[in-house]
Amino acid sequence: MSSIKQTFTKAGIIPDVLQDVENAVVLRVTYPSGDAVNSGNELSVEGTQEQPQVHIDAKEGEKYTLIMTDPDAPSRESPTLGEWRHWVVGNVTGDDLSKADVVTKYFGPGPPPGTGYHRYIFLLYRQNGSIDFEKLPEDPSKRSNFKTEDFVKQYNLTLVAGNFFEAENKEGKQ
Repeated sequence: MSSIKQTFTKAGIIPDVLQDVENAVVLRVTYPSGDAVNSGNELSVEGTQEQPQVHIDAKEGEKYTLIMTDPDAPSRESPTLGEWRHWVVGNVTGDDLSKADVVTKYFGPGPPPGTGYHRYIFLLYRQNGSIDFEKLPEDPSKRSNFKTEDFVKQYNLTLVAGNFFEAENKEGKQ
């Protein structure tokens, strides 16, 4: 079992978001705050509000799609709004996201107080050429109940890398 598969299985990402991961590697993600995403480490909500740098080991001529999702909305115990779509970028070449197609703008983590830790998952998929993506609603009230697997099937994407962190709204905690 690959280390990412073990990590995703232990964290419940398999089966909560994905059915399986084969041949995927760890995706490097770093926030402007200096915080790096590292296989389920805890990051602060405050330190993850700005769009991170995603380091893609891209192959020449290939295009990629990046998805950031939270399956734990409003809480992991009762994920009635999960997955909550935080970010989708398509037609990425290299690791320059500024030239890619923004399908959904980045929206930093915002777990409600008292809902415990949320998993924020980054998934990188290889595309079969350029894709004319349908823009997804930006309105926060329309980002819930996203299904990564449905999106992936719709656009015939292949998972190549992933990573995640956890964050909790500490408001009201002793």
